[in-house]
Amino acid sequence: MKKQLLIVALLLSSKAFSQNFTQSNEAAVGTSVSMYVCDSLTSDYASTKGSNVVWDFTKLNIPDTLNKSLISVVDPATTKYNSLYTKANKAIVFENFLTSFYSSTANDRSCVGYFFNTKDYGDVRALFDLNNEITHTYPFQLNSFKNDDLKGEIYYTITSPVTYNATSAALGSSKAEVDGLGILKIDAATEFKNVLRYHIKDSVNATVTLQLIGTVNSTLVRDQYEYYDHSISNLPIYTHSNLKAYISISNDPIVNKTFVLSKYKGDKNAKVPVDPKPTTGISELNSTSFTIFPNPAKDILYVLGENLINSNISILDQSGKMVKTFTNSNSLSIQDLDKGVYFIKIESNNKNETLKFIKE
Repeated sequence: MKKQLLIVALLLSSKAFSQNFTQSNEAAVGTSVSMYVCDSLTSDYASTKGSNVVWDFTKLNIPDTLNKSLISVVDPATTKYNSLYTKANKAIVFENFLTSFYSSTANDRSCVGYFFNTKDYGDVRALFDLNNEITHTYPFQLNSFKNDDLKGEIYYTITSPVTYNATSAALGSSKAEVDGLGILKIDAATEFKNVLRYHIKDSVNATVTLQLIGTVNSTLVRDQYEYYDHSISNLPIYTHSNLKAYISISNDPIVNKTFVLSKYKGDKNAKVPVDPKPTTGISELNSTSFTIFPNPAKDILYVLGENLINSNISILDQSGKMVKTFTNSNSLSIQDLDKGVYFIKIESNNKNETLKFIKE
């Protein structure tokens, strides 16, 4: 009987940490992870796929260990351009890079669209409202893939030499796949043996009229690799993302952004991974139970962390005077505050923390 119970326990344990994607292991709203920003020239290992593969990042370069970025799952209603992505029930934010919007059922998960900012061409938004992009068909596991057609609009907010909006109908296609299962190495002391890699690449085409340029064909290409170990987190532990934007008058992309993030930095003197320290731009005074972003903030300040249910949050000015209070919320409206330095006090489940932020 004991032997039978042991076998059942082992089977249940194996099932709990099975490496596939289902609606039940999607990262929930309020989940976040702080990541090291790595060298953008790091290889994407596009050809390293299949079963029992090794992704070797033992030469991973993190130029500045204080340069951090947050991956967070938030309520779409709290994001910029929330009125555009009304069909989404969650948004995944790669801080200072990309915000993607999703809707899911027990059978599949769809991307409603995404937006990002460029230095020279302002905000770029892709909306798949007429035909969403199916990114997962559950269960999604090794060798699963989904090809899909996209239909919607592309929006540009051009900021130079004058500010104006350009909009056009858009068509595109995508392929999502789980292309690898194997070992992820950060260095000799940091190795994950049961990692699942998810890869998505999509291309969206539109004809857009740009001031001073005229009518051009525009193409957005997103190519993203995400590495998961669900026994650790429902968010990726390593990502390699690239965004390109083309217009027909140039053979080279007018936008080419690569963002490489790692939850762990290798430490050859340690036998276990070293957890990252708080993100640059996120000020913390007492502990790391909670995270706030963006910092500085203009309209909305987000609070992420465990046990925000039954929380009381107060915002204090530099003299210690309470200026705003919130209850059971991780999205704080601060647009009515004057510019300056403030403190946010979080009280939740016997945890008290005070953080500092700047209101722009």
